[in-house]
Amino acid sequence: MILIEELLSLDAIFVSLKVRSRRHAFETMIDCLAETHALDRARALGLLLEREKLGSTATGGGVALPHALVEGIDGALGCFARLDKAIDFDAPDDKPVDLLFLLLVDSAHGAQHARTIAHISLVMSQKPLRDALRRVKNRNEMFDLLTTHEHGATRG
Repeated sequence: MILIEELLSLDAIFVSLKVRSRRHAFETMIDCLAETHALDRARALGLLLEREKLGSTATGGGVALPHALVEGIDGALGCFARLDKAIDFDAPDDKPVDLLFLLLVDSAHGAQHARTIAHISLVMSQKPLRDALRRVKNRNEMFDLLTTHEHGATRG
């Protein structure tokens, strides 16, 4: 499992991302990651969209964890966004999504990918964290909240 504090950098956190759709959110978040990492944008986007066709990555409570295995990236990359306006994500609870945690993992690390998604899902299932993420004003506060709650979820 890869910890959130290892996946995210402050530059990969959006406090109020304005997007029109799921695809637009993916494109914007991939572009952010591609600014600092070797990443085939078109390939990553295609893999994320293919994964969504298998079933929505929305987990409920306004959260989605879009993810894909991408050949040739260095380890794992994460990007977190609070959306300016929630979007439809075909969530199991029928609620729109406003918190996205995007994860890309090198395809050679499939087992690690599954454990990391499960861990992030556990962290993001905490309602107090989701509520706090919707209130904070900057990316430093978001990063601190995610990593603090991550350590609580790991211990608990």
